[in-house]
Amino acid sequence: MDVDTPAPAARRTAIVDAAIEVLATEGGRGLTHRAIDRRLDLPLGSTANYFSTRTALLRAVTQRLLELDIVSLEELPARRMSKDRTASFFAERLTRSFLPDMRHHYIAHHEVLLQSARDHQLRREIAEARQRFVKAAARILTAVGCADPEYHAPGLVAMIDGLLIDQLLYSDKPFDVQHLTAQIKRLLMQC
Repeated sequence: MDVDTPAPAARRTAIVDAAIEVLATEGGRGLTHRAIDRRLDLPLGSTANYFSTRTALLRAVTQRLLELDIVSLEELPARRMSKDRTASFFAERLTRSFLPDMRHHYIAHHEVLLQSARDHQLRREIAEARQRFVKAAARILTAVGCADPEYHAPGLVAMIDGLLIDQLLYSDKPFDVQHLTAQIKRLLMQC
């Protein structure tokens, strides 16, 4: 193998990461094999060697985004925390995760959500992944002493999704950590 040629797994990851960038900058209509080949300066047809259809490419993007999000769940502390500390942890985590280099990640994530409205299999995969986040939220709520964590977990996930959308679409300023902490704490205190 040529020293300059990346291994298939590395090339595949590079293609999917480039697809995330294309989705974020050009939208769903811009996600083509050619756009990715151009972005990576690959010979035309290279992306199609790894993902024969746009649907296969879109599913790989979805899996990659979910994989990156799930890694972030592993950062959650396993120990019991107070509601104040949990609210602070989430606020700090959201603030840190919404750095400029992550903006494309969230834009691409929402592009995938829009694409899933017309793709039943993709919608099913996203729904299954969301359940993993809801279960993680329930574990966190259990750790903070929530009386009914299964009831409140979907609300916590929806609130975080909403905060991200609000930040993505309507704000040109960074998250206000204190305000964010207060919002999350208010939800936690209802448990």
